[in-house]
Amino acid sequence: MAEYSLRIIPQLEKKLSLAGQWIGAISGAFQGLGVLELDLFGNGYSGSGFKFSNDPNIPSTEVQIRTDNRNDLRFRSPTFVLDGAGNRYDPKDTEKRFPDWQHGREVDIAIEVGDGEIHIKFATDINTIGQGVLLYQGVDRKTGIAPEKYVNSWKEFQSFLGTIDTKKFIFRGQPGPFPLRTSFHRTSRTDLARYMDVDTPALQRHLSSIIPHQFDFRDPGQVGNFFNLVQHHGYPTPLLDWTESPYVAAYFAYRSNQPHHKQVVRILMLERDPWTPPRNQPVYVTRVIPHLSVMYLGGFLNPRMLPQQSVNILSNIDDIEKCISHREQEEKRKILFAFDLPFKDRRQVLSELRTMGITAGSLFPGLDGSCEALKMDLFQDF
Repeated sequence: MAEYSLRIIPQLEKKLSLAGQWIGAISGAFQGLGVLELDLFGNGYSGSGFKFSNDPNIPSTEVQIRTDNRNDLRFRSPTFVLDGAGNRYDPKDTEKRFPDWQHGREVDIAIEVGDGEIHIKFATDINTIGQGVLLYQGVDRKTGIAPEKYVNSWKEFQSFLGTIDTKKFIFRGQPGPFPLRTSFHRTSRTDLARYMDVDTPALQRHLSSIIPHQFDFRDPGQVGNFFNLVQHHGYPTPLLDWTESPYVAAYFAYRSNQPHHKQVVRILMLERDPWTPPRNQPVYVTRVIPHLSVMYLGGFLNPRMLPQQSVNILSNIDDIEKCISHREQEEKRKILFAFDLPFKDRRQVLSELRTMGITAGSLFPGLDGSCEALKMDLFQDF
């Protein structure tokens, strides 16, 4: 197997850590997309790497990475074969899915690290070689989405809603102009393979005495329903909550009585069409190409789904905003809109929403929602 010498790219010395998500084109024997997802683990790294083939008739590859030293940027890893649906095979079983193909069982990987990109080279034990440049996908603390300038107040937002067909969009309310990231990626972890293989089964075992149902994690729909349930109880998932109602989104934007430092709340509006069938949307969490998929999940054991008119975005990408920006470039039009509204309108907004029946009590059926609603009423928390 080939071995590669390493160096730090002189002009790109700022980011020396490999922790995070990296995505870029891979060339060599076969063309494809490379994805590297590494988490800090002790004094080293733990994570997964993927090469997704451009040709569906050629198998994709997964490698599992574990290092004991963060300065060691060469590693030998076992490989696995992937098909387009995220199913994993041992290399010796490659012909079961891809007749007449051979696949290496080990790979040597060497990385040159720069600021915002890594140069990667690899060679397998059957002398398949390749290289690529992967770009860092981490998210800054600041959003890259600029607010629309033609809406600057609650009344202007309501007037704007009267000019559009709201059924063509989904909405999200935030207490400030924060980046779009799933709750999983906000934990600073990126390796979704470990999340699915280790963390999620452990969580289901932990909840087995509370939830009288065993979700089948081989079914992506049931995985989504499980995530939708546990996320509403504070567990990190690769889902991002949206709603079909701009007014429910407004409630979530104004829900907190603590103003953001910019004294604005944010309501986001995303066009549905670029993310819905017949367009191809992967529904698997890991071992598939980077994607953003709009999902309408079931409300099993989750009574909040219906009143919140819930819609979810499933994404295995850390930087969701960049993904949407790429789709806008493909569509040659804008599909994501942000409206920053003044926090000082909070009392008026929540009062109007209450007349529409949108309160904590209606959106969060049960003890928590009832207490929150009465707190707002009796303690002037709006």
